[in-house]
Amino acid sequence: MLVDVDHVHEALLSLPHVKRLASLCRNRDAYIVGGAIRDALLELPINDVDIIFPDDPTELAKSFARQLSGSWFWLDKDRRQSRVVFNADVNCPDFDFAPFRAPTLGQDLLDRDFTINAMAISLKADSTEIELVDPSCGVEDLRNNVLRMVGSRTFTSDPLRIIKGIRHATVLGVEPEQETLYSMQREVTGLYRIADERIRQEIWGILASKNVSRGLRLLSLSLAGNYLFSKDYSAVTEDVVKRFEDCRVRWQALKRECPLVDGWLDSEVEQGLSCETLILWTLMLAQIDQSLPARLADEWMLSRRAQTNIKGLAVIDVKSLDGLASVYHSRRAFARWAYKARVDPKILLLTLAVMGSDRYMEFIASWVSLVDSLEGKPPEDFVNGHWLRAELGLQDGPEMTKALSLVREAEISGEVKSEGEAHNLLLRHYKNMD
Repeated sequence: MLVDVDHVHEALLSLPHVKRLASLCRNRDAYIVGGAIRDALLELPINDVDIIFPDDPTELAKSFARQLSGSWFWLDKDRRQSRVVFNADVNCPDFDFAPFRAPTLGQDLLDRDFTINAMAISLKADSTEIELVDPSCGVEDLRNNVLRMVGSRTFTSDPLRIIKGIRHATVLGVEPEQETLYSMQREVTGLYRIADERIRQEIWGILASKNVSRGLRLLSLSLAGNYLFSKDYSAVTEDVVKRFEDCRVRWQALKRECPLVDGWLDSEVEQGLSCETLILWTLMLAQIDQSLPARLADEWMLSRRAQTNIKGLAVIDVKSLDGLASVYHSRRAFARWAYKARVDPKILLLTLAVMGSDRYMEFIASWVSLVDSLEGKPPEDFVNGHWLRAELGLQDGPEMTKALSLVREAEISGEVKSEGEAHNLLLRHYKNMD
C-alpha cells in the first residue's frame, strides 16, 4: 500500500542533509525525481537522491559538498551531471545533480524510462502545498504493481533500460505490462551498444535479490538472457531457478549453524560483486556450458581475482566433496587444497555447501571456523629454494616446482604438518630416487 504525497515529502526531508540542501535551493527551482520518490511511496530505504534543475546546478552542488564536508565529483561533465557523497555517514544517501533533460520539467519526465521513475516533487522545506508531478501515472502503476515504459522509444534510446527494468521488476515485485515486454524483446539486440560494466552491475542487482527467481524468468521472457548469455538460456531457466532456490536454502541452513557465513556471502570480490552473486552467476552459466563462465568473465572484463575464482568454480561438482573428505582437517591443508583448485577458500566452501545433499551439511559446517581464520592468500611453503638447492642440489625450474608440489600434496593429506616433516619427506624421496 502506498503512502500519501504529504508523507512522501516528509520522508524525503527527513533524510540526512536534505533540509540543508532545500535551504540552499530556496531561491531557485529544484525537484527531487525518480527512484527516491518511488521508494518513499513504497516506504523502502532510500540510497540515492536525484535532484534536477532548469539550469546548471554544478556550483550549488559544490557548495553543498563544501558546507557539509562531502565529496563532489563529475558523473558526466558534458551533461553537467555530478554527485555528492558523504562517506563518513553510512546512513546518508548519495546526491546526484543534473539540469533538465528537456526545456520543461514535464518534458524531462516524459523522457525517462518507466512511469514509476517519472515523478518529481519540489525541493522546498516550507511549502504548504506539495504537488507530486506525475505526467505518466506512475503512482497508479505502483499501486497496481505494473512496470510500464514511459514512451515507445524507451528502449531504443537506451537499451540498458531493458535490464534495469528487469531489476526493478525483480526487486520491487512489479510486473512488466505486455507492450513493455514486447518492446524489450524487439529492442534486446541493442544491448550491444551498452558497455559491459553497465550491464553486469544490473545483472548483479538481479542475482542478489531475494526475488531472484522472478528476475531469472524475466531474463528469459524478455530474451535478454538469451542475448547476453546464450541462445540456450531459456531452455535451462527453470533448472537455474531450482538450483538458485536450493542454494539459498542450503546457505540459510549453514548460516543457522555458523552465523559468520553470512559475512562470507556478503563480502565483495570486486565492486558490486559479492561472493554469493559470483557463485550464483557461475553456476547459472555452467548450467548452459561449463566453459561459458570463464569466457564471459573475460569478455565482461571482470577483475583478475573474480576471473580466477570463476574458472575454478566452473568445474566444481559433487565429486569435489569426495576430494574434501580426503583433506586433513586443518587450516593449512584446506588452504593448500583450495588454492590448488584456484578458488578462495571461503568461496570454495560456500560452493561445496550447495553441491551435495543435506547429509553433507554437518561435514561442511565442521570446516567453517578453520576456513574463517584463513588470510585470503596461500600459506608460506615449509621449504624454500635456498634449502632445496643446498640440501638436495635442485635447480630452479621444473625440478624445484615438482619438489614443492610433493610437499603441498603431503600437507593436504596430513602426512606433512611442519617444516621438519617436509624436510624429512623430501630427503627420503630423493634418497630413494638415488
